[in-house]
Amino acid sequence: MRSAYDGYTDAPRGDTVESPPVARPTQTPPGAQDGAKDGDSATRLGWLDVLRGLAALCVVFDHLSYYVLQPARWAVYQWFDFGNYGVFVFFIISGYIVPASLERKGSVRTFWVSRLFRLYPLYLLAVGLAVALWLVHLGGLRGAGSDPEASVLSQLLMMSNVLAGPNLPNVVWSLSYEMVFYLVLVALFTARIHRRSSWYALAFAAAAVALGGLLPRSAR
Repeated sequence: MRSAYDGYTDAPRGDTVESPPVARPTQTPPGAQDGAKDGDSATRLGWLDVLRGLAALCVVFDHLSYYVLQPARWAVYQWFDFGNYGVFVFFIISGYIVPASLERKGSVRTFWVSRLFRLYPLYLLAVGLAVALWLVHLGGLRGAGSDPEASVLSQLLMMSNVLAGPNLPNVVWSLSYEMVFYLVLVALFTARIHRRSSWYALAFAAAAVALGGLLPRSAR
């Protein structure tokens, strides 16, 4: 019976015997390990980016069609509401990604800091532009006659809809519901019941469906 080494031991003396090739460990390109952290290209979920892109296009079409595509808007919106679809998709993506982000960070403080740095810069820019345009008489300002203290507080907390304050630029209305979602999520995490939150999610979903059917159309 021939062994696995017969081809080497029987070689004539003085001849060069080539060793079998040894597999070398592959080298990781610089920065690849850093890229594998926190939703980079190595671990990023491509299908979520596709959904984000589609949702963004739907929202853009919803706003743009008020001005330049009114006939198309009238025909399409009898069957499909692009604006609601885009916003709901963004909410669903947040419901999928944000809890995982909080669990990965493991710190409520770190979570809030990352959320504020992600949301506040563009939010403050949008509010500042709305106020600046109003000051130079290039547009109206929602809630200009409301209570200043309540309005400022609701804007700073990004919860104007919940606190009955007007949205200075109306397009930031969805941030109020985003912030409520963050508060509920942090409460579940702090109470350490987030790992069993599937039952709570089902209960909330059932209650939302039931109440949605009972509420009058004007309140939805």
